[in-house]
Amino acid sequence: MMVLGFQANADYFKWELEVFAEGPGTQMETVPVIGEESLFKWGKDGNCRISDAWTRLEPELTIEGKTLLCEKGEERKSVSLICRDNRSARRYNRAKEIYPEPLTANLLLDESLAHESAYLRFRCYF
Repeated sequence: MMVLGFQANADYFKWELEVFAEGPGTQMETVPVIGEESLFKWGKDGNCRISDAWTRLEPELTIEGKTLLCEKGEERKSVSLICRDNRSARRYNRAKEIYPEPLTANLLLDESLAHESAYLRFRCYF
């Protein structure tokens, strides 16, 4: 008899990265967050990706967290976001509820050039 172990990962919430490559208030591109693949190229040798992700499921509470990590040479910037849901009926939207606005965390990659620096908005929603 052979027993195989595996780990399954699934996102309960929808995660996305809104990229304003030329600075806040400029044209935006939405990048879905799937796995730990590269999400944004920061300059020539920089990269932004998910560095940590976790989910906690309990009978009446679901919590999910992710950390967005941007690295360029020795420079590192990160932001973490936690989404939570404590309504069991929400999973199937039985009450036809209007969901709240997405939770967001913002990251400005070059604070010295704030008006033209790449700006990232990390979001999660149900």
